Amino acid sequence: MQSRLKNFTKQFTVLCFFTISVVAQTSASNSVVTVKCNETEKLTCILDKIDTTPGDIFDKNKTCNHESTSVNFDLDFWAAENYKVNSGETVTVGIATQRAAWIKALQQDCIVANIDYKTRVSWSNQLLLGYAYTSVYNDEKQHEGLTNDNMIAQFGFDARWYKGNMPIHWEIGGLFSEIPSTADTDTDTDTDTGTGTGTGTENNSSDDGSQVDFFKVSDTFDLYTKVSFAPLADDNKPLLDYFTVGALAGLKTRETASDDGNTTDQYAGLVFEYLYYGEDMWSKGNTIPRGKVWLAPVYFTEYAGESNVFRWLLIGEWQIVPHGNSDEGKFVAGVKANLGKGTDDVSVYFAYRTGLSKLASFFGQ
Repeated sequence: MQSRLKNFTKQFTVLCFFTISVVAQTSASNSVVTVKCNETEKLTCILDKIDTTPGDIFDKNKTCNHESTSVNFDLDFWAAENYKVNSGETVTVGIATQRAAWIKALQQDCIVANIDYKTRVSWSNQLLLGYAYTSVYNDEKQHEGLTNDNMIAQFGFDARWYKGNMPIHWEIGGLFSEIPSTADTDTDTDTDTGTGTGTGTENNSSDDGSQVDFFKVSDTFDLYTKVSFAPLADDNKPLLDYFTVGALAGLKTRETASDDGNTTDQYAGLVFEYLYYGEDMWSKGNTIPRGKVWLAPVYFTEYAGESNVFRWLLIGEWQIVPHGNSDEGKFVAGVKANLGKGTDDVSVYFAYRTGLSKLASFFGQ
């Protein structure tokens, strides 16, 4: 049973990774940009960049009229117009690179630079794949250090909008990982009583009653949602970082049922968060922060066999290479800890974190 559950978790992780990759490729392949006719700055900027040949190759007056209020620009077409190849010739790598750079510059200069992000919701997304070292406890419930190594996979979607000058975030995400469990020598039954961040028990015995192995870890899936806001944001200063306060809730699965038959535990509580971006977020869309720290006092429906247990969740993550856009993909180091009375759960991890647009480009889109 344990082996089947492990295989199912790994297969499900691969399936999620593949699904997200396909979605990213599909969304990134659309090169058409739609601009409203009343967005004068955007429209003028684009027309200046694409008007590279004599004559009116694009007539705004014929497009923006009483029957149409927007204009569609196929950036792939205009990139090909700017960097042409002779008839019958193939597009070289150099020309393809120039076209891609031209499109990226146009989007940045004409679209992104002219967006008022305070008036709309902007999204960021991330996929994190890495390696974690997790706490392990022996059959006497003594901590043996961060000796369990396992793969982790995490995805997340974060929406940001403004209420006046106050940033508000709503995040939803999921984490596949392993959790520590203790081996109880006083029982022969599988009674993994750990939550997604707790400990459990299982005893494996041979026919002569001697102990041969102990179940040290449990596969888990953590699905969470978080809503937070930054009341101290000052629009007279660059918004390089800020503190938020909000609420956190989620559920965690485990492989074996507790004494009451549950394999899923819930948790909820407050969250205090620090986000560091390193660039002025007043004039940019939402993006993956370069660093973050969570401190969350929460209640678990069950922890190590006890109901309604108060714990402190601590999460810290930092982008190892400080330069460049976080969404383009960077290596990160992090720590997760579930602290409080009784058994603690601590892990450190090293991972590659990227946005879906970078993931799509990896697959050639």
